[in-house]
Amino acid sequence: MVERGMCRPSLVQPSEIRRLRDLTRYRRALVQDRTREQQRVEKLLEDAQIKISSVLSDLHGVSGRAMVHALIAGERDPRTLARLAKSGARRKTDQLEEALRGFFTDHRATILKMMLDNSDRIGAQITALDGLIEDAISPFSGQATRSLTSSA
Repeated sequence: MVERGMCRPSLVQPSEIRRLRDLTRYRRALVQDRTREQQRVEKLLEDAQIKISSVLSDLHGVSGRAMVHALIAGERDPRTLARLAKSGARRKTDQLEEALRGFFTDHRATILKMMLDNSDRIGAQITALDGLIEDAISPFSGQATRSLTSSA
């Protein structure tokens, strides 16, 4: 069909573009995997009646992580956990104390640690991919700069 001119031949991108596309697609998949793992963390906590995410905007931020790590380490006192809040979250210690009253067990702590380790591992892979993507983009930086200045 191509020989007769009835359809266009497939476009095969240059190898640099194909490599960049592979990297960005894999990065997108890893970001989705990390998001799913973070959602599992939230579900595990909610199953234990720990509702940190109802008070903190980011369960995986500095304050949330400090509290989660303390739970994993064996701390179960809601007041002590709430006092781990940093900066703006410190104003919410009463709400946090209430949100941290639950039924968290050592069994859940073991699973939660695995989930956080997995999330951190994926995060490290995303960071490594960011560097590879930056390197893969560098040959095209001149073209990108020209197209940005010509469209302005």
